[in-house]
Amino acid sequence: MRPTPWRVLELGLNPGNLTSRIQLRTKEMYKKGLVDETGDLINKYGNNLQLLKTIGYGEARSIINGKINYEEALEITIKRTCQLAKRQKTWFRNKHNSKWLNDENALPEALTYIYELLG
Repeated sequence: MRPTPWRVLELGLNPGNLTSRIQLRTKEMYKKGLVDETGDLINKYGNNLQLLKTIGYGEARSIINGKINYEEALEITIKRTCQLAKRQKTWFRNKHNSKWLNDENALPEALTYIYELLG
């Protein structure tokens, strides 16, 4: 019997440290000027710009508007990003019947699946 065909081979990163990678990336975005960039966007296009509702920009806008502080914004952005990453992985798994390849054996494993699928 042939194996279940995968339509998508996903070359993923280690899921075990996803949260720490998201935390690091989020802190870097804020450190490199996300709040200032958001302020510039507000000044140029107004406070109701659709982009300002997205992850990161929404929290930065809330800092500017005095609704939350910097630490709260970081925490919320990290939480929302982790939730999005989980939804994306679930969507790929359910929609594309993905096979995730997460380690140093990714290439040989991918080739094995490809050869099995091609027969």
